[in-house]
Amino acid sequence: MDLQTICDFLKHYPLLYHLKLEKLSQFLRYSSIARGLIEAEAIHIRLPPDTISPKIQNILAACIDEDPLVVPQLWSAFKGEVWQASGITATEEEIRTYNRHGLPLETCE
Repeated sequence: MDLQTICDFLKHYPLLYHLKLEKLSQFLRYSSIARGLIEAEAIHIRLPPDTISPKIQNILAACIDEDPLVVPQLWSAFKGEVWQASGITATEEEIRTYNRHGLPLETCE
């Protein structure tokens, strides 16, 4: 995804204007880690769901240290990018962070 595409998406999501690129990158990576859980809750796995559950929203918000209200906006804007991403290998730190926030909610990857 190029910066022009990101800018075009953000026009429709003013709640995301304050985010740093680092947070967007983290969201994309942690969403990729959570993809199995997202797919488990989805009706069709070939296309990203329009929304993700509050449980997943809370995990992602905690992982990127953002307000949970930001996550549905991020998902809406970048779900296609998450679904197209392949070959992302999570770091040990990312896995620890994801599990630290996911395990209390009885989820893990």
